Amino acid sequence: MRSFRLVVLTLGLGLASTPALSQQGGWSTDIATHGSWTAYRAQTPTGRQLCGIRVVGAEGRTLHLKHFAGDRHVTFQAFKSSWTIPQGTRLRLSLRVDNNAPWTTGGAVGQRNFVEWTVAGGIERFEVQFRNGTRLFLEFPEGSEGPWVVSLTGSAAAMGRMVECMNAVRQGTGDAPRGGPTQPFGDAPRQAPPTQPFTPGVPQKPVMPNTRSGDSPIRHAI
Repeated sequence: MRSFRLVVLTLGLGLASTPALSQQGGWSTDIATHGSWTAYRAQTPTGRQLCGIRVVGAEGRTLHLKHFAGDRHVTFQAFKSSWTIPQGTRLRLSLRVDNNAPWTTGGAVGQRNFVEWTVAGGIERFEVQFRNGTRLFLEFPEGSEGPWVVSLTGSAAAMGRMVECMNAVRQGTGDAPRGGPTQPFGDAPRQAPPTQPFTPGVPQKPVMPNTRSGDSPIRHAI
């Protein structure tokens, strides 16, 4: 089994000249589902290839791990359909597998209904924990969003498929795919506003996500 870290480093060094797939434009196709996780291959509207895995939870929550062609890091994206994050909002978050030491960052960037951050250092340690762990915890200490508890059932097999996808992208193989509600009566109970992963009203300095010009995240199950 080839190391996820080694593939990331290899792709980062050698993917600039990788042939593009024959079909242009954005697309996404699932490769396989293992337990809670689904591996997929995709292409942004600008033609940039990526491989990823995702898990879908309740209330419109989706967590992605992605590797974009040419990067030497892994990109995480957390989506929730009820989030309304001002573009360029910086926020802190914490990511932990079981009882291991957490990864914390103050460099996550949010916009609309998703938050994005990257992991470059410690990829090998994360891979071991992710493949062998039971649960993943994602926390947003600055917002009203509660902690996410994500099952890692099937994570080892799903990451294996992601590594295979990354190798296929590097080699230029594979084919592109074909193909608070209102109420009509008085005294209706008032609903609490949707939780958010940031603190509303705090002035933010706009910061664009760390993606290449013209690229946009490919969303799943939102």
